[in-house]
Amino acid sequence: MLDRWLVSVRNALVAQVTDAFRMVYTPFHGTGYQLIPEALRRLGMKHVICVPEQMVIDGNFPTVASPNPENPEGFYLAIQLADKVGADFILGTDPDSDRVGIMVRGADGKFIAVTGNQTGVLLLVVGLVWGLAYAPPEKYQGNSYRIIYIHVPAAFLAQSCYLMMAVAGLVGLVWKMKLADVALQQAAPIGAWLCFVALITGAIWGKPTWGTYWVWDARLTSMLILLFLYFGVIALGNAISNRDSAAKACAVLALVGAVNIPIIQKSVEWWNTLHQPATFKVTGKASMSMEMWLPLLLCVLGFYCFLGAVLLYRMRTEVLKREARSSWVRAEVARLVEGRA
Repeated sequence: MLDRWLVSVRNALVAQVTDAFRMVYTPFHGTGYQLIPEALRRLGMKHVICVPEQMVIDGNFPTVASPNPENPEGFYLAIQLADKVGADFILGTDPDSDRVGIMVRGADGKFIAVTGNQTGVLLLVVGLVWGLAYAPPEKYQGNSYRIIYIHVPAAFLAQSCYLMMAVAGLVGLVWKMKLADVALQQAAPIGAWLCFVALITGAIWGKPTWGTYWVWDARLTSMLILLFLYFGVIALGNAISNRDSAAKACAVLALVGAVNIPIIQKSVEWWNTLHQPATFKVTGKASMSMEMWLPLLLCVLGFYCFLGAVLLYRMRTEVLKREARSSWVRAEVARLVEGRA
């Protein structure tokens, strides 16, 4: 049922743009030369123009210095073809087709590369503007439901972030990977903020819906416990001076606290609560119209990109701080300073 519904959503969206939309694709001499064009055509895209010089598998990559789609320099043939056929969108995949690069035509007519951070911001902005301003009112709640476009992604990611911390804790305890400890401790403040936002927006939504900002509901109480678990991980990491001992303590707490995640998920089924069942589902048909669900999906994806970007930034900063006396760190800092001079 979910598959059929998603197909109908996809077809409706593609049908609105497929006649006028032109795109150029390049596999950079890799394995995507058959798979990606065929997938795009099955999606309903009618005008997929491939770069002929790069549609041949060749491990020497004769037409590019590097087949990395994150390097805009490799798109010169695709840009030439896009200018020739009047396309405004370029897609490239690396040789094994597990990474993509995107280029779009700017206001000045020149192509610019779209980074992962920009993609995340675009998803988030489009989802929020669409949901908060253009999605139709809900039948019973009117416009008060629109806070869902902040509340649901925040709650969704607060739980996902804690699960990620539990996995990182397990990896750190079993395989002694220091980077797992870095990920766990740097994710905790992000997850705490997401959980706090979910609780605050839920309280704001609860006032017009339930007539009160807070009730000791099973879902609300378990989310509050999740916030305290985040605080516990943060406090443990700061209270224990020995880095290895702090890492083990945080890992144990993250693993024990993970028991709370299924309780949050199943609380509306196990207990008689005021909280409504899950609004955003990935394993069943959505309980809202497509016009409401699609911007919510974009918001969730945008929040995930935000989480990934901020987490990687915090992890990089922590690694540099821990390895501040290493020669490679001094060399990297010097390179960055010279690049900005």
